[in-house]
Amino acid sequence: MTIDGVVLSGTGRIRIPPGARSFEIRYTALRLSDPLAVRFRYRLEGSDNDWIDAGARRTAFYGNLKPGIYTFQVSASTGGDQWIDSSPLGLEQLPYFYQTKWFILLVSLSVVSLAFFMHRLRLQKAVHRVQAAFEERMDEQT
Repeated sequence: MTIDGVVLSGTGRIRIPPGARSFEIRYTALRLSDPLAVRFRYRLEGSDNDWIDAGARRTAFYGNLKPGIYTFQVSASTGGDQWIDSSPLGLEQLPYFYQTKWFILLVSLSVVSLAFFMHRLRLQKAVHRVQAAFEERMDEQT
């Protein structure tokens, strides 16, 4: 796997750093008698709706994924409709800090708190004005 020009390898779930613009996944299947007869199809569950027919190409290209967890799978065929699936590869596109649920919750709470305190401040000013007017009337009458 290559992420923005940096080659990575590994098993299990591969973590894609935030802001990764493009990545490619290389795959292959062996057939010693006729290697050019191997056809491929792949899909990235969570991004692709259906299989993508790659023909003889051995690289899948993706870019600008939304933060989340994806599963990449390849199938190979040597002819006919019989496809052999690979084991799935887990990918996790990591979010920027401002794309996390905690950050959105914190900002929402801050906005609600600010609106609440602004309302309380306006209410206090209105009460002080009414009290000042009341005291002024009382002073006039006395």
